[in-house]
Amino acid sequence: MDKLTVGCIYRSPNSTKANNTELLSFLNKVVDENPSNLLLVADLNLPDIDWENFPSPHGLEHYSTRFIEKIRDTFLYHHVLDPTRFRHEQQANTLDLVFSTEEGMVSDLKIGPP
Repeated sequence: MDKLTVGCIYRSPNSTKANNTELLSFLNKVVDENPSNLLLVADLNLPDIDWENFPSPHGLEHYSTRFIEKIRDTFLYHHVLDPTRFRHEQQANTLDLVFSTEEGMVSDLKIGPP
């Protein structure tokens, strides 16, 4: 029987450079140790990433760009395509995310109020 590894990640909007680097290292480690049947749910507070198209408006050294590259490098699939954060008079953002090692692992994902 295959096992499913589930992880939950929170990244503070005030995360330090050291914490950001540690999160990228953690992603490498967890994917290396669980190349299949891995599901990660995350609140990453990266509002400037367009998760549908994966661009970052920042340079190569900015954390948003580095994070996108890490998702690509580890071949994780992203499953949240709609905004998850809505505040009055602010742009809607996709801050809550779901990643997996298999494209079909997540289906019928619904975004609801807290």
